[in-house]
Amino acid sequence: MLCNIEIFCFSTGYLIAFGLELIRSRRQINIDNFFALFLVAVISNSFVHFACLISHFLFQNNMQIVSGMQGWFLLLAWGLSLFYIYCLIFHSNKQFGLFILPFVLLLIAGSFCVGETFFSEKTTFQLIRGLHGISLLITTLLVLIGFVTGGMYFMQKSRLKRKSSLPGNSLFPNVNLPTLEWLQIANRRSIKLSVIFLGIGVLSGFDLNFRMINAGSNHGNPFGDAMIVGTTFLFGIMILLLSILSWTNRLNDGKKIALLTIFCFLFLLIILLIGILNQAPHWKKTQELVRQQKLSAAQSLIK
Repeated sequence: MLCNIEIFCFSTGYLIAFGLELIRSRRQINIDNFFALFLVAVISNSFVHFACLISHFLFQNNMQIVSGMQGWFLLLAWGLSLFYIYCLIFHSNKQFGLFILPFVLLLIAGSFCVGETFFSEKTTFQLIRGLHGISLLITTLLVLIGFVTGGMYFMQKSRLKRKSSLPGNSLFPNVNLPTLEWLQIANRRSIKLSVIFLGIGVLSGFDLNFRMINAGSNHGNPFGDAMIVGTTFLFGIMILLLSILSWTNRLNDGKKIALLTIFCFLFLLIILLIGILNQAPHWKKTQELVRQQKLSAAQSLIK
């Protein structure tokens, strides 16, 4: 588990960045006056975040950076921070931080809640297992980005209809959002890419289960895990809805694509909550596993 001081350092940086974004939205501030310093600070904070992940999960966790839920949450937060940096560089006059940084902070807070929760170590097929974990990680990141841009799409559409800065414009009078066209393209790309990576994750997951069945494992039933059933069902629903939108020539309908991204996020959130709360085989809070990892780390230090 990452040291609380390390998490506190980079989470404080994100919190300060969010505070500055709030100030920008409440008052008319020329970003050119401090943009270079602000960008360097955000990039440096993201680098510290990644360095902490590398130092702990690569060198203290047997070279498995996504072997546990804490690493998964913190990697998602780091991925969102990269998306925020991209938006800062190429869309510096838009307040993406108001929508992205709260999710970064929530994911970091969530990493405390899951604690030392590790993925099940029931297979030795490390290459396929790594492909499975990384593809699902990227899928979750893309769904998060789609949810953020989908929410921004509806806010921008409402603002244009009411000809105000935002619903409740006294709170954020100077928020500058991207155009509906840009948000529509971002939503469409995120949903298409998430389908591709989710498909890779689902197929590699089934392959792992079938390999374990052939190896004589008692834990290879693909339909015995709510996580497998849920992600497979989500993949099927996404393919079906995208096919319907494409068939009816509504794939360029910004509203429907934004609704689809929000639906995918909510469905994926429910799947993750069910998996965590019901202690699905994907996550095992095994104190024995924790003790073994601490023991191996101590032995490596002694050597």
